Amino acid sequence: MTHKEAGEMRRRGEELVRQGRALIRAADRLTGDDEAIVDFASLPGRSPEMRAEALYMGRRIRDRMFPGNVFGEPAWDILLALYLATLKDGPLPVEPLFKELALGSATGGRYIAFLGDCDLVAHMDTDGVEPAKAWLTSGGVRLMTRFFELTESAAPRSEIGIARRRRGRGG
Repeated sequence: MTHKEAGEMRRRGEELVRQGRALIRAADRLTGDDEAIVDFASLPGRSPEMRAEALYMGRRIRDRMFPGNVFGEPAWDILLALYLATLKDGPLPVEPLFKELALGSATGGRYIAFLGDCDLVAHMDTDGVEPAKAWLTSGGVRLMTRFFELTESAAPRSEIGIARRRRGRGG
């Protein structure tokens, strides 16, 4: 599957979720019950893992769109990538990660070592046969998960977004 096909599949899935939410809200209005049929906060896409994935992908898209070195938070990008890998696949080979994050091996290695000193990341150096790998420690997983739990409901509403919605409703 190409990157373009995967993007299209994701867009179609997001549209289906949007349509499903609209149908459930309509059903809620028809039944007249005070209690919602579905707790939207528990739907896919709202989990810490899905929010981390969206944030990570958004950062990669941003990095491709803007000139090099405009943004720079290698430690955060590494933590995001390792969080996702820990939840899905386990240890992550560091060289492909460094390449994806546009980090040189020496710089990436320094960040991995620093995050290790902070007890957030564990790593296994290369022995020449196996590639060097890194993963989040249990404390790193706990902190990353807690970050996404705390920020899920804490995001402030944008005044611009509110103004656009009001204009769209004739207000």
